Amino acid sequence: MFTTAPRSQMIQTITPCDLLRHIYGETSEAENSAILHALNTDWDLRETYRSLLITKDILSQTSLRSPSRTSLKVIMDYSSQTEETLELH
Repeated sequence: MFTTAPRSQMIQTITPCDLLRHIYGETSEAENSAILHALNTDWDLRETYRSLLITKDILSQTSLRSPSRTSLKVIMDYSSQTEETLELH
């Protein structure tokens, strides 16, 4: 997130969302530079970044299972009922 300061200087506020985008390689070179600068100067932001990296690592190690057929049927039935209800109104 970038906001304009009164003196026409750019104030760069790095959010957790920006950090996630950076972790997943979804930021531009300019954003990467701003994020790296902020990480070098802001201890709290650096701790948030480390927490996000740890969380990403844990999530990538988690084995995910597909939902059971019964669960899928319940969801699809509910969705179908909801759609029918909306069409009646």
